[in-house]
Amino acid sequence: MDSRTLSKGSAATLTSLIPPLDNDFDSLVNIPAKLIGRQPSHHLGLPSSTSLSSLLAGDESRDIDDMIAIPRLIKSLPVKSKGLTKFANFLIMMDQERYRSVQPLVPIAKARHFSRFLLVVHTALLIAMLVFNRGMAPLSVNPLFGPSPQTLQTFGANVASVFYIPPTPATVASNLYRLVTAMFLHSGIVHLLVISMCEITVGRNMIHFLGYTPLVSIWMLAGIGGNAVAVGIRSQLTAVSVGSSGALMGLHGANIADILMNWKEMRQVRGRMLYWVVNSLLVLLLSLMPYVDNLVHVGGFITGFGAGLLCIPFLNKETNRVQWYLFKIFGFALSFVVIYLSIVLLLSNIYVSQRVPWFCHALLSISC
Repeated sequence: MDSRTLSKGSAATLTSLIPPLDNDFDSLVNIPAKLIGRQPSHHLGLPSSTSLSSLLAGDESRDIDDMIAIPRLIKSLPVKSKGLTKFANFLIMMDQERYRSVQPLVPIAKARHFSRFLLVVHTALLIAMLVFNRGMAPLSVNPLFGPSPQTLQTFGANVASVFYIPPTPATVASNLYRLVTAMFLHSGIVHLLVISMCEITVGRNMIHFLGYTPLVSIWMLAGIGGNAVAVGIRSQLTAVSVGSSGALMGLHGANIADILMNWKEMRQVRGRMLYWVVNSLLVLLLSLMPYVDNLVHVGGFITGFGAGLLCIPFLNKETNRVQWYLFKIFGFALSFVVIYLSIVLLLSNIYVSQRVPWFCHALLSISC
């Protein structure tokens, strides 16, 4: 026998001594062709047919490349996309949640009724003004696709000249209704669209958790306060001011007041505070529109902040009575007292912007 050959018995004995090895490429022909990549890198670490069959047993319609690539794509998402997703989730949660242990008072579907009511009233009044004006004013007069200043004044716009000419208390008293009517008027289609989009989102969450009474009270006080501050301080007597942006800024101030009072019960405190501060600064940019006064925005924010301290309840049970009274007194001073002093200035025919010009500029007015 050749020394290089083994008998069948010896070969069988030698084979039994070697442990069986798994064949990673066992029955490779049974693997679907779409599971085998064309690039060499796709073949690295290819599992055996047994592991492939068990892996695909749960979902035969999904190929292995997709199952491996999806987690890899998720990990490789850019930071910007994650940030946008996180911000979108924050906006959704902020609209649906507010406090940790307080249940909503008004269903979310009914919480939308107030903004819809305002939209109907605003739109109806704008249509009435356009009909009265026999169409839109020239763009050189009103670039926001709305009526003329004379029509706005006829429908109740806030104009300082009607309070001061002639300068008598009777003149002021007969025009105080403009502090309310100006809240429901808008200078044009563009102005109406911008304000309506803000009103739909800002007040809904407050109504959802606090009810209609606090929100409507804050909205009215802030709107009247913003108009009163503007007409009491403004030096441009012929400037026409309309819009509910003062009331809208008041809701921004009330949300900030709520965070300061109930921060222990509030969800996402830092994110909410940053959101309302940034939004308040953005709304201030609306003063660049024609017939929109920045004094209305600032006055509405101050009055709304005070009305928020006054109308929104304390949720922190650990708050002592002294702290509760201080917040309520301060809120009353910022809301009712500001409105009262503005009306007193009107009745006294005191031109604040002329006697104390720095005070007007301190309120961030560009029309001093």
